[in-house]
Amino acid sequence: MKKLIASIGGVILSFGLVSSAFAATDQDDSSKVNKQLAQVRQATEKYHDVNVAIQDGYINTHEVAVSPEGVMGIHFVNPGLMFDGGVLNPNQPEVLLYIPQKNGGYKLVGVEYYVPGFMANGHPSLFNHPFDGSMLNHDLDPANLTEEEIQNPLNRHYDLHVWLWHANPSGIFAPWNPAIKMQE
Repeated sequence: MKKLIASIGGVILSFGLVSSAFAATDQDDSSKVNKQLAQVRQATEKYHDVNVAIQDGYINTHEVAVSPEGVMGIHFVNPGLMFDGGVLNPNQPEVLLYIPQKNGGYKLVGVEYYVPGFMANGHPSLFNHPFDGSMLNHDLDPANLTEEEIQNPLNRHYDLHVWLWHANPSGIFAPWNPAIKMQE
């Protein structure tokens, strides 16, 4: 009986040590991600001025992305970064997310990382988080495409939204932000 209790105690202790090791790893990873996100905030802070974003090559798509799940806002895309061979630089997001303001200006709410399907080398990830996708490019209607066209990497992409400048109750990496309300 004493051996059984000792064995069970050893197993419990082993699980405790393993759990502690995983918790320490998770904490280390979380700390690393938080530092990376702080660097991205610092690198993109200048884009609160939309004119700086435009000077740096971001183009206003003028399309407001809204769904029942929430808002993405207006995508300001940088084609030079979007089609750079799938290179991911956390401090240079391919897309900036803005919300139009009543005064005609724009409020920066987040960033988006984008990799065209044909440039992806495996499933991309940043900040220990996999990108969403691959998915059909948003300007394409699957009802008008063959299955071969839908699966063609030229018609697909991966993306990762990061809500650095507006809290998202669905999570910092969720594609849609239900906390954002569009100006009427």
